[in-house]
Amino acid sequence: MKTEVVVLLLLAIVVALVMLMPKGNAGVSMQDARNFVLEDMKTKYPNAEITEVISSKEENGAYKIKGRVSSALSSPCPQRLHLYYDYPVSHFVTWVENITRNCKVCEGLPECVIAFEEEAVAASHTYAGSERVGAYLVKYPDAKASYELLSEFEGETDVWHVTWEGAYAAVKMNVYLSKNKNSILWVREEGK
Repeated sequence: MKTEVVVLLLLAIVVALVMLMPKGNAGVSMQDARNFVLEDMKTKYPNAEITEVISSKEENGAYKIKGRVSSALSSPCPQRLHLYYDYPVSHFVTWVENITRNCKVCEGLPECVIAFEEEAVAASHTYAGSERVGAYLVKYPDAKASYELLSEFEGETDVWHVTWEGAYAAVKMNVYLSKNKNSILWVREEGK
């Protein structure tokens, strides 16, 4: 009889604890959760050039937050990560998606959208047709990339324009990539 009383008492304690546990977002505002996520990303990636929350939504009492961490943006192989948080369900345990890894973009994919500037920079010297750009980067290893997404260029829509410029080079390289066709459109050398 004593054992049954102890078991019932323990069961009652467990039920009471479950009832007292916070549900959903535990009274934390969306802005507070976004700030927690931003601080977590800055702590985990202190050398990143860009750390930002790019989307957030509330779903089933929890916050689904997506963050971006980008590093080495002007280098030939910039790094972009997307981090996914489910707060408070997993607190700060995240799922990480590598958008650019080892300078590879859309490797082996016949159809691919070059959605982000880090992808455009990497593709500008690794895609077929970029051999002159690769040679330029070997000759001028200090070359830095700048980039912009053009809504239209020479009859094409949604074109990434990546410019490589070495400090001691007499010319700079302009690369135009189709955002949606997974290819280089033009490589043009221009005097500085």
